[in-house]
Amino acid sequence: MFLGWSETKPQGIFRSWTTQLMREDQWDFGGLATRSNTQLEAHGTFQNKWGAQAQLSYQDVVDTRMLRGGPALRWHELLRGLLAGQTDPSRRVSAKLSGSHAAARDDDSTHSMLEAP
Repeated sequence: MFLGWSETKPQGIFRSWTTQLMREDQWDFGGLATRSNTQLEAHGTFQNKWGAQAQLSYQDVVDTRMLRGGPALRWHELLRGLLAGQTDPSRRVSAKLSGSHAAARDDDSTHSMLEAP
């Protein structure tokens, strides 16, 4: 399922912006739900052509192959957030910086990343 809205007319500080809500579900042949992912994303381009993005997702995974024929193994429910920003890409030199953080709901497992691609 995908639901989104894009606004291409400049409004206020934004040149354009987009919001999206996505839902993805997967099942095995026996009807067992093996993966579900819900994601909310927003992206905006400012009047000076700089951009910003925010994303929040929730994922739940069950692996039917990990125990090699045994019962399905439930992985962590994972909550992930991402923030990114970039300078004007139409310039000769531009930069992008993004950071994300993910945390498992049922224990203290976390993962953080800062990236400048």
